[in-house]
Amino acid sequence: MKKILLTAILFILPFQYAWSYEVKLSCNLHQTISHSFDGSSEQKNSTEIIEIRDDGIYKFIRGTSKEFPSFSTDRMITTVSIIDRSNKNKWDITNVDKNEKGQISDSSIVIDRNTGKIYLNDKFTDIDKSYRNEITSGICVKIDMTKQMF
Repeated sequence: MKKILLTAILFILPFQYAWSYEVKLSCNLHQTISHSFDGSSEQKNSTEIIEIRDDGIYKFIRGTSKEFPSFSTDRMITTVSIIDRSNKNKWDITNVDKNEKGQISDSSIVIDRNTGKIYLNDKFTDIDKSYRNEITSGICVKIDMTKQMF
């Protein structure tokens, strides 16, 4: 029985990962951060390297900096909901998480695969209903991973 299970796993794994891919993007971003508790807002521009991975089952989108939120279609302990509207023309993921303190993080990202336009909304709501909202938009270009850099 163990041999059959091991054979099945070894047979299925190569096919699962044959569908997987990774894309790296360099994105010029404009970000507006607003706070409800004092009505303040700040703006900043940045460049972010974004990695997108799709193994045929789960999608992952993450930036290389700590400030950029991560997105996944994989359910975590704190996950309230996941919406994946991705298709051949766009990556589009919404994650809603709630931690043990009752704080809610509602994050969504859309990257147009034809134009490179990116839109991200990341709202963090505290238990007292105060919030911090980040709205980010910009343009991304694909990093050619087949070329040797050095």
